[in-house]
Amino acid sequence: MKKIMIFIFITVLLVSCTPAAATLPTGTATIDPLTPIERARVTLTAYLDALSHQDYERAAQYYGGDLEILTGYNPTLDPSDVSGLFKNGCELNGLMCLPPLRILKEDAVSDDRFVFTVQLVNKEGEVFEIGACCGADPEDVTPISEFVFEVEKQGDQFKVLTLPPYVP
Repeated sequence: MKKIMIFIFITVLLVSCTPAAATLPTGTATIDPLTPIERARVTLTAYLDALSHQDYERAAQYYGGDLEILTGYNPTLDPSDVSGLFKNGCELNGLMCLPPLRILKEDAVSDDRFVFTVQLVNKEGEVFEIGACCGADPEDVTPISEFVFEVEKQGDQFKVLTLPPYVP
């Protein structure tokens, strides 16, 4: 009885920690222990984490949005080189590729599209803020510390549609 309980506990633990669909031992059925919004959240967190660790190949796998801004900033790069565009975006073009601190809000736009409001953490370990820019008086500008990211299901995977915040 004790062995059966341990087996059930380990099975439940493994299934609950699996971010994507898991195949049952028979190989004939697939289960997905996460809801769509949970899968979208895992995708967003993995995307931001990959960017913050300069793992641009992995970040590119989670991205499904428009690259027009990055191709405009990097006309010498192949537009299909998403990881190269992310590398330049984060290291040269002013994208703030920072890890997530917390997700403040989650909204379902539809069954397959979600909007997350996220706070990022700066290199000092504090909440990242965008303040006054380009000669503006800091007293007249309310800093922005909450950033909106959209995630949608494309095929059988969730993809992030939003680039990280930009600071000129």
